Amino acid sequence: MQQVVLNLLMNAIEAMSGVSNRPRELVITTQNIDADCVQATVEDSGIGIASEAVGKIFDSFYTTKTGAWAWTFH
Repeated sequence: MQQVVLNLLMNAIEAMSGVSNRPRELVITTQNIDADCVQATVEDSGIGIASEAVGKIFDSFYTTKTGAWAWTFH
């Protein structure tokens, strides 16, 4: 879980690196859903994802990064 959160934060920071015309914001919220469930939300003010890539974001090894390694753990 720690690695997942770290990856989300690093991706959010990288997504905002090209933003120069507005504030860079990273918002992390948590919510206790029930006794055994917590929801975490990570939002950033990056440029977003291209509409043609949205259908691929959960595909194994898919990335929009150039020269990047993509890891999938099962």
